[in-house]
Amino acid sequence: MPIKPTIFFVLDTETSGDGGTVHDFAWIATDRNGKEYSRGSYFFTEVFSEDKKLVKKLADYAVLFDERKISHGSWDDVSEIGWLQSEGHRVIVSAYNAAFDYDKLNLTEFMLHSDKYHIQHGILKGVRDPSLAEYITGNVDWMDIWMQWAQSCPRGYQSEKRTKKGWMQTRAEDVGRFEVDPDYVQHHYALADCEGEKLILLRSLARKKGLHVNTIFDTFPAEVAHSRIIRADMVAA
Repeated sequence: MPIKPTIFFVLDTETSGDGGTVHDFAWIATDRNGKEYSRGSYFFTEVFSEDKKLVKKLADYAVLFDERKISHGSWDDVSEIGWLQSEGHRVIVSAYNAAFDYDKLNLTEFMLHSDKYHIQHGILKGVRDPSLAEYITGNVDWMDIWMQWAQSCPRGYQSEKRTKKGWMQTRAEDVGRFEVDPDYVQHHYALADCEGEKLILLRSLARKKGLHVNTIFDTFPAEVAHSRIIRADMVAA
């Protein structure tokens, strides 16, 4: 049987409320060549019912609902990773600043389903779909797109602004403007931001560095990028 391509499950979340619960969740499943296997975008109704502050934000999503770019969904509707695993793919959950998304998904699942809480995100493992349960291989791999980019970032990278430490800014918007499009913006709607972050990931993967997997809490990507850039400056000097 031929080996199936590794799937990078690029996700983005938007949060609200005092605790930062996830109300907008989207993904694009792609391989390293840019072939898309699936995509989805959900506005989680459970979070809406729990967080009254979202009432004010619902109007911002009206156009997306009208254009069918997002759907009302339930926290239990997302079992896509389990399905991809059942097809024989290795799945790597990928997000820009993945530690943030990991923490907020974890928090949201616990707040909504404390009685059925699953470590490492039942929402991503597909454990609530009995037809897929036999295919779940355990913990899902995670990758920080920010770190994957940082370890191979162009040594001539430039950003419009710098941090307080004097480093180049390496937020998704800054990196997107260098790598993808000078007019790149973060829209703060999950699916729209998945589109751009997928392109940043594909640029990084094309540089053929090793996959920086399951280290999302280990090293600060901005520091890794800064080290590459200043080494280039020292060589040039």
